[in-house]
Amino acid sequence: MSAQRTIAHVASVSGVGLHSGERCTVTFKPAPADSGITFVRVDLPNQPAIPSHPDRLCQRQRRTAMVLTTVDGLDVEIHTPEHLLAACQGLGLDNLTVELDAVELPGLDGSAKDFVDCLSGAGIADQGVPRRFFDVTDAVSITDGKSSIVALPYANGLKITYTLDDHGGALKGAQVVEIELTGDVFTKQIAPARTFCMAKEVEMLRALGLGKGATYQNTCVYDGDRLIDNELRSTPTSSRCAPAIAKTCCWCRSSIAASKPPNARKWFSTSRRSSPSCRIGIPFCWSTGSPNTPRANASSGSRIAR
Repeated sequence: MSAQRTIAHVASVSGVGLHSGERCTVTFKPAPADSGITFVRVDLPNQPAIPSHPDRLCQRQRRTAMVLTTVDGLDVEIHTPEHLLAACQGLGLDNLTVELDAVELPGLDGSAKDFVDCLSGAGIADQGVPRRFFDVTDAVSITDGKSSIVALPYANGLKITYTLDDHGGALKGAQVVEIELTGDVFTKQIAPARTFCMAKEVEMLRALGLGKGATYQNTCVYDGDRLIDNELRSTPTSSRCAPAIAKTCCWCRSSIAASKPPNARKWFSTSRRSSPSCRIGIPFCWSTGSPNTPRANASSGSRIAR
């Protein structure tokens, strides 16, 4: 039996959000079996909780966001959970309560490594309840411009093949990474990979009010083919950032091939519509919520609690 897991003890990390520039303290707490991963905004009245689920995804520029519409019509959000959720996948954590006192999780060193270290240090506890797997039984694919992603049946676990273009020559050729995702592979090869962007994007991001907490140390910034004030941790580091796609695959057994992956919400809504026998789209990283949970898009007229 592959049992569900949570952490054994409370742990916390603090840092600055990559986009908001706001300081955030995140406290991780053990959670009961079958409860999934839940984000709790302890800085807001009534401490609203947002389950990690594809129906909670909303579109925000250059970052993943999840939203919960409260009973009084207020949209509560959390931003940039990618590296944390990837860490949970890599460590095999099914259930976790994540309390945060700001809208955006801290960027830390720009990778999932600090989250992995914190959660590992809290200890991993088996919960004695069987883990539920989601098997891809038919091919599922989506293409959006130059982006594409394909999921195929694969009985041996989760295999990811990712292709990154050369970004106008900055990366000195296309990069390809293929991994069989295990805890050891994730911790050593994927977790240390940091966010990257091009120097010409920096001013654009700042004009949009983003990247306020980014530095040349927590973000790999390329000026042409030169990395500014930083060094790569592995080769090819840039394409190793991409397999954080693991965060969306709640114990999914599949072989996934991606090239500049499309928007996550579009991927999940398409996977459900295209292949009823493919159950990849039901939970978002261990959430056990009903697939019929109402969608929570933030409309233009909504009030948003940041």
